[in-house]
Amino acid sequence: MQHSHSSVELKGASPTHSSPKRTRAAGYGPCGRHGHGLYPPEGVCFWAGILLWALVAPGACRLTAEMEDTIVELHNYYRGQVFPAATAMMPLKWDASLQGLAGGYVEQCTWQHNPQLTDHGENLYVTEGELDIQVALEQWFMEHLNYNYNNNSCQEDKMCGHYTQMVWADSHRVGCELHSCDVMQGLEIGPSQFLVCNYYPAGNYDDQKPYEEGDWCSRCPGDLQKCRNHMCGKNPTLCRTQRSIESNAL
Repeated sequence: MQHSHSSVELKGASPTHSSPKRTRAAGYGPCGRHGHGLYPPEGVCFWAGILLWALVAPGACRLTAEMEDTIVELHNYYRGQVFPAATAMMPLKWDASLQGLAGGYVEQCTWQHNPQLTDHGENLYVTEGELDIQVALEQWFMEHLNYNYNNNSCQEDKMCGHYTQMVWADSHRVGCELHSCDVMQGLEIGPSQFLVCNYYPAGNYDDQKPYEEGDWCSRCPGDLQKCRNHMCGKNPTLCRTQRSIESNAL
């Protein structure tokens, strides 16, 4: 069973919140037996929780480097496929600090959005079974079928928030982490795999569309005038870095 949900979903109308919406969903991955979530003691500082994750989680189920690359590549592919076209879609790059932020939260195995987030966006995805990154991101993107760009609304009782955060033009960093949960608090499911992705800067703000409509790359910043995959970027270099895929997106 797979689950997808946006924190502050658009349900037939524009969002009415002043902070970013975030998201949840479900999918397949490289983890063996399910591990146990970490639950920081009450009152522990948020950033101390992230440090705790970094210290005790090395043996836990985590994303592989290949999965991290796939997450970036698929995000950028889908960002270049939006309709109507976007005037200034920024490419996403992997951010290790955002991965740490996601890692500090994912091990709590709680089916709700991180209440500590302020200027970061978030998408969640959970599945009973192993995580398939391609399936997870495709499910997020396919929410575009529920979204009406013209009036910035979502079909009633449908989800759009994963999609809108995924293609929020100004978001340019992403970091995710994966964890195997014996119990998923807030869901009646068995052992599952839980994916959390954080974005910077956050998207899904009140009365704002995810991007400006117009000719592709027609309003890119002055230092990012090369249009590649319908995203703003610099002239391609001879160096190709797999992790940031800069030669593809920049």
